[in-house]
Amino acid sequence: MENRKWNYPKQFNEETGLHINYHGKIKKNNYNNMTTNVLMAICVAMRLSSRITQKLFDKSNNKLNYYSDPDKTYIRIMDTMPGLSLDDFNGVLGQFGIPELGSEIKI
Repeated sequence: MENRKWNYPKQFNEETGLHINYHGKIKKNNYNNMTTNVLMAICVAMRLSSRITQKLFDKSNNKLNYYSDPDKTYIRIMDTMPGLSLDDFNGVLGQFGIPELGSEIKI
């Protein structure tokens, strides 16, 4: 988050679509049980490649399932359209009928 200059909760919220409370939890290293949706939203917002994202998920408690949705679609989007913003990524997910990444209540 420091490298991306996401120093404030509002910046974090705008980039990741996640509730501002996640900023403090992650910054203080108090949020060790992220759901797949939260971790994927952060990876997409940071514009990580699918390979780095997969390695990150391998190290977390969440494992990506390459053969079923929504994980299969996440990886396919990252491979075919690298570097999409979160809004664009969510637009593509909508075309596939998959729920958007981010929090239900964003602020």
